[in-house]
Amino acid sequence: MGGRSKRLPSTLLSGLVALTLGLTSACDADASKRPDVLLISLDTLRADHLSCYGYARKTSPFIDKLASQGVRFANAFSSASNTAPSHMSLLTGLDPLAHGIRPVGGSKDKLTSLSPRTPILAERLKQVGYQTIGIADNGYVMTSMGFDRGFDVFDNQRTSLPYKLTLLSSQLKQAKPNKPLFVFFHTYETHAPYLPPPPYHGRFTDPDYRGPFQERYDKLASLPVHVAWKEKGDFLETWKEMGDEDLDYLRGLYDEGIAYTDSNIKRLWGTWSRRRDAENTLLIIVSDHGEGFKEHGKLGHKYGLYSELLRVPLIVRGPGIEPAVVEHSVSLTDVVPTIFDILGLRSDSLQGVSFLESLSGRPESARAAFSQLNAKRGLHDSVFRDELHLLRWDRENGDKLELYDDRDSNRERENLVDERGEDVRALQNLLDERRALGEKHLTANPNRSEGELSEAELQELEALGYVGGEGYEETEED
Repeated sequence: MGGRSKRLPSTLLSGLVALTLGLTSACDADASKRPDVLLISLDTLRADHLSCYGYARKTSPFIDKLASQGVRFANAFSSASNTAPSHMSLLTGLDPLAHGIRPVGGSKDKLTSLSPRTPILAERLKQVGYQTIGIADNGYVMTSMGFDRGFDVFDNQRTSLPYKLTLLSSQLKQAKPNKPLFVFFHTYETHAPYLPPPPYHGRFTDPDYRGPFQERYDKLASLPVHVAWKEKGDFLETWKEMGDEDLDYLRGLYDEGIAYTDSNIKRLWGTWSRRRDAENTLLIIVSDHGEGFKEHGKLGHKYGLYSELLRVPLIVRGPGIEPAVVEHSVSLTDVVPTIFDILGLRSDSLQGVSFLESLSGRPESARAAFSQLNAKRGLHDSVFRDELHLLRWDRENGDKLELYDDRDSNRERENLVDERGEDVRALQNLLDERRALGEKHLTANPNRSEGELSEAELQELEALGYVGGEGYEETEED
């Protein structure tokens, strides 16, 4: 556990430390010397389908290249298996319970908005002189939840990925060259429905397949993006006779979508490099959650807190950061405190823990990564530590527990609760402590109710297939 492929040379390490110490407040060093920050979120991208994470298919050649130039975290975990709470954790450094943002699954559900007393990343960076641009794909990245706070420009129209790149290019042209820039870029391109365009479609799928997933693809692929999304609710619907050939085709579509997204990330980085100083840019590539292909009997990500839904890519490239692979667990809540640490900003009241030491080549002790999921029956949570993963499901007649050793199987099939009682108790104590911290923060910083979903918001969530409980599909046997 805990390790890197190599240590930073002392000259690079001292440079990174100097950068960190030189940016202790908004009044310190010349703002123009601060690095740009580019945070890219590739929605619904599980780590083990990227070739740089060991996947057999070459799905991500350009992301692989970026990973080879920076630090790749082999065991990064999302804070939730759904978009809204996970992204808010990414942007606040707080667990879902602490920031209070939860998914909504029906027209009568109440929207919640981030507490005005809980700062979001763009607000903090704007305070210290950053220009701030947000480009997102709407859905659960809603302005009514507070995702637009702190941004000079926040565009979350449902548009194609190439259009978003054109929009980004336009915004970069308008940005002041001598003032640091923060960009948050989010796309649903790898989210269902998986609609990779030619020439990407056909790379990993069987051309002779003639089943329902091919029919669904053909129905939606030629439609404009905003129309296709409105018709996609049943794209991942299963059927009794569904077989391995159907699942293989579905995985192929997903992988082709990753390859298409990768090609667009190459375009994005090229545009960025022409307009900004790429060598003075802190680049972070993440996903908000993964995707299931029946590892636990279901498709998509509406069924729990298993590894395939929580293990996400995390790649960090920037000034003074030398190529390495970090093995110990980290969480998306750790991203904000790390950015603050690099910029020398205070990170009080955050639950995440900076991984600057890992970027600097210093060994870190093992840490835990927590995830939480609000569902109708209660708050479900999980913790990863030392390759062990404990899931706890709230039930009226007592908690349901599952313990897995991810060294034995990445599909998490063998429940070790009865065999590893001491480990279960220790991990439960960590969950209890983390839950208490979250409840304390939310009590002191309550979020606001924004009322019921508007008709436009309801249609948006229906298009994503989220209405009916995006966070978790509960069944009697759960």
